[in-house]
Amino acid sequence: MTIATRREQTKEMAATFSKILCPIDFERDSMDAVDLACQLAKQNSATVCLLTVIGVPPVGATALPPVPIFPNPEFACYDNPR
Repeated sequence: MTIATRREQTKEMAATFSKILCPIDFERDSMDAVDLACQLAKQNSATVCLLTVIGVPPVGATALPPVPIFPNPEFACYDNPR
């Protein structure tokens, strides 16, 4: 499938949407999905709703060390304020 064909299909699909739900976990792939959702929304006067879900650890995981909120290195600067 060529890029031009994919863009045409994307435009056809986007024409049917007025609201776009975009789940994110702040990883690179999900941020790319946000960019695409925004492009589609702009083309079709649609609304983008972002959804972040944080899983609850299992009961037996209480002995594990805490996981930082931003494990992605791109966001490491938020963990260590200067």
